[in-house]
Amino acid sequence: MEFAPFAVALILAFIAYKAIAGLVKFAAIAALVIGAIYIYSQGYFA
Repeated sequence: MEFAPFAVALILAFIAYKAIAGLVKFAAIAALVIGAIYIYSQGYFA
């Protein structure tokens, strides 16, 4: 039973998880900012 392929797979899975979590966080922040700009452009805060 070789250990190296499992180690490489675990490392790649961890990197992918971190990248996806970062993308989701960035998308959520972007959605909030775009929503705020849209509401502001409609004149609700004015």
